[in-house]
Amino acid sequence: MLVVTLGFASCDRGFWTAGQRADVTRLTPFVWKLRTSNGNQEVQLDYANWYTAEPNNYLGSSNNIREACLQVWKSGLWNDNVCTSKLCYVCEYLEENQGALVTGSFCLSNPILYKNS
Repeated sequence: MLVVTLGFASCDRGFWTAGQRADVTRLTPFVWKLRTSNGNQEVQLDYANWYTAEPNNYLGSSNNIREACLQVWKSGLWNDNVCTSKLCYVCEYLEENQGALVTGSFCLSNPILYKNS
Protein backbone atom coordinates (compact mmCIF):
# COMPACT_ATOMS: atom_id res chain seq x y z
CA MET A 1 0.00 0.00 0.00
CA LEU A 2 1.11 3.50 -0.81
CA VAL A 3 0.15 6.36 1.51
CA VAL A 4 0.34 9.84 0.06
CA THR A 5 0.20 13.02 2.12
CA LEU A 6 -0.56 16.24 0.29
CA GLY A 7 -1.25 19.71 1.51
CA PHE A 8 0.20 22.70 3.24
CA ALA A 9 3.23 23.30 5.46
CA SER A 10 1.39 23.11 8.77
CA CYS A 11 -1.40 20.75 9.72
CA ASP A 12 -2.19 22.44 13.05
CA ARG A 13 -5.84 22.91 12.01
CA GLY A 14 -6.27 19.26 11.10
CA PHE A 15 -6.68 17.64 7.71
CA TRP A 16 -9.23 16.54 5.14
CA THR A 17 -10.30 12.97 4.56
CA ALA A 18 -12.42 11.41 1.79
CA GLY A 19 -15.53 12.07 3.89
CA GLN A 20 -18.23 14.26 2.35
CA ARG A 21 -21.97 14.62 2.44
CA ALA A 22 -23.57 12.15 0.02
CA ASP A 23 -25.10 15.18 -1.73
CA VAL A 24 -23.08 18.32 -1.01
CA THR A 25 -26.07 20.53 -1.86
CA ARG A 26 -28.36 19.05 0.83
CA LEU A 27 -28.19 17.98 4.48
CA THR A 28 -27.43 14.35 3.68
CA PRO A 29 -25.38 11.90 5.77
CA PHE A 30 -21.62 11.78 5.42
CA VAL A 31 -20.06 8.99 3.35
CA TRP A 32 -16.56 8.08 2.18
CA LYS A 33 -16.24 9.29 -1.44
CA LEU A 34 -13.80 7.03 -3.23
CA ARG A 35 -12.53 6.79 -6.77
CA THR A 36 -11.53 3.30 -7.83
CA SER A 37 -10.63 1.59 -11.08
CA ASN A 38 -14.31 0.59 -11.19
CA GLY A 39 -15.49 4.21 -11.02
CA ASN A 40 -16.57 6.51 -8.20
CA GLN A 41 -18.05 4.91 -5.12
CA GLU A 42 -19.74 6.06 -1.93
CA VAL A 43 -19.22 3.94 1.17
CA GLN A 44 -21.33 4.39 4.30
CA LEU A 45 -19.42 5.38 7.43
CA ASP A 46 -19.08 2.34 9.70
CA TYR A 47 -17.23 4.38 12.31
CA ALA A 48 -17.65 7.99 13.46
CA ASN A 49 -15.69 10.19 15.84
CA TRP A 50 -17.57 13.49 15.65
CA TYR A 51 -16.84 16.26 18.15
CA THR A 52 -19.81 17.16 20.38
CA ALA A 53 -22.69 18.67 18.35
CA GLU A 54 -21.00 17.90 15.02
CA PRO A 55 -21.77 17.74 12.17
CA ASN A 56 -23.64 21.03 12.46
CA ASN A 57 -23.38 22.81 9.07
CA TYR A 58 -22.36 25.96 11.01
CA LEU A 59 -23.92 29.17 9.62
CA GLY A 60 -25.78 27.12 7.03
CA SER A 61 -29.29 25.77 6.67
CA SER A 62 -31.05 22.89 4.94
CA ASN A 63 -31.15 25.06 1.79
CA ASN A 64 -27.64 26.46 2.23
CA ILE A 65 -25.01 23.80 2.83
CA ARG A 66 -21.83 25.42 4.06
CA GLU A 67 -20.02 22.50 5.66
CA ALA A 68 -20.06 19.45 3.41
CA CYS A 69 -16.56 18.00 3.97
CA LEU A 70 -15.09 15.95 6.81
CA GLN A 71 -12.15 17.47 8.70
CA VAL A 72 -10.16 15.55 11.33
CA TRP A 73 -8.66 17.72 14.06
CA LYS A 74 -5.27 16.97 15.61
CA SER A 75 -7.14 15.42 18.54
CA GLY A 76 -8.64 12.84 16.15
CA LEU A 77 -12.16 14.21 16.56
CA TRP A 78 -14.20 14.99 13.46
CA ASN A 79 -15.74 18.27 12.29
CA ASP A 80 -17.78 19.21 9.24
CA ASN A 81 -16.16 22.17 7.51
CA VAL A 82 -16.39 24.34 4.41
CA CYS A 83 -14.80 22.34 1.58
CA THR A 84 -12.76 25.30 0.33
CA SER A 85 -10.94 25.76 3.66
CA LYS A 86 -7.17 25.44 3.28
CA LEU A 87 -6.17 22.32 5.23
CA CYS A 88 -3.72 19.48 4.83
CA TYR A 89 -5.10 16.25 3.48
CA VAL A 90 -4.17 12.61 3.28
CA CYS A 91 -4.62 10.41 0.23
CA GLU A 92 -4.37 6.66 0.10
CA TYR A 93 -3.60 4.56 -2.94
CA LEU A 94 -3.27 0.84 -3.52
CA GLU A 95 -0.53 -0.39 -5.82
CA GLU A 96 -1.99 -1.01 -9.29
CA ASN A 97 -1.24 -4.72 -9.20
CA GLN A 98 -2.90 -5.12 -5.78
CA GLY A 99 -6.40 -3.99 -6.71
CA ALA A 100 -8.42 -0.86 -7.18
CA LEU A 101 -6.89 2.59 -7.07
CA VAL A 102 -8.51 4.39 -4.14
CA THR A 103 -8.42 8.15 -3.66
CA GLY A 104 -10.25 10.65 -1.57
CA SER A 105 -12.13 13.54 -3.13
CA PHE A 106 -9.30 16.02 -2.40
CA CYS A 107 -6.76 13.76 -4.11
CA LEU A 108 -8.34 13.45 -7.53
CA SER A 109 -6.30 16.08 -9.35
CA ASN A 110 -3.20 16.60 -7.22
CA PRO A 111 0.36 15.35 -7.72
CA ILE A 112 2.09 13.01 -5.30
CA LEU A 113 4.30 15.07 -2.97
CA TYR A 114 5.19 12.44 -0.39
CA LYS A 115 5.51 8.71 -0.74
CA ASN A 116 5.84 6.18 2.07
CA SER A 117 5.61 2.53 1.05
